[in-house]
Amino acid sequence: MYRYAQIDENGLCIGISELAGEVIQENLIQLDKNEVVKLGQKFDKLNKIWLDEFLKVDYNTKEELNNRQKIKDSVYLIELLELIAKNNYEEEFLKLKNKFNKEKE
Repeated sequence: MYRYAQIDENGLCIGISELAGEVIQENLIQLDKNEVVKLGQKFDKLNKIWLDEFLKVDYNTKEELNNRQKIKDSVYLIELLELIAKNNYEEEFLKLKNKFNKEKE
């Protein structure tokens, strides 16, 4: 089994893969069996070593705040739709039950 870290154009790790065979690609860095690399970690292509540098993300940018609000809104809508679906189901069940009971009489 071969382990690889996939890096982007900036040398940041964007994925870890285990492959059945050896692969030679510029964006795949072969890892030793016990080598630990984290997503977002920087690879120095010139010296071929992993640095103690990581992708820095500012979670307070306007775009990031908007994304978080969209996620919250989506979760709210899903919960609301589930509630509506559940209530409609119960209403339909009660209608069928009443109809059945009337037919039985």
